[in-house]
Amino acid sequence: LESSAVLNLLREHFVSTWALVVDLKAIIANQTSDTIKDSQRAKQALDNYAFPVESMVQQIDGTVISKLNANDLLDTHSKAEEFLNM
Repeated sequence: LESSAVLNLLREHFVSTWALVVDLKAIIANQTSDTIKDSQRAKQALDNYAFPVESMVQQIDGTVISKLNANDLLDTHSKAEEFLNM
């Protein structure tokens, strides 16, 4: 992150946010002609959600590029420990 080019790219093209499941459902339920794109993004996020916490990267149209569930992250850590203890 010391590169000014990378920092400019992040400033111009990246948004970091979070949402609760109840909020995503409300966005979908309250869709109007002005909020169709927001509703589509919320639906894609909800469709890709898994309990308890899902971290995901989405394109502007809502397409999920990558995701990681908190349980998978914990599982990865325990598998790494098992591997190191072999």
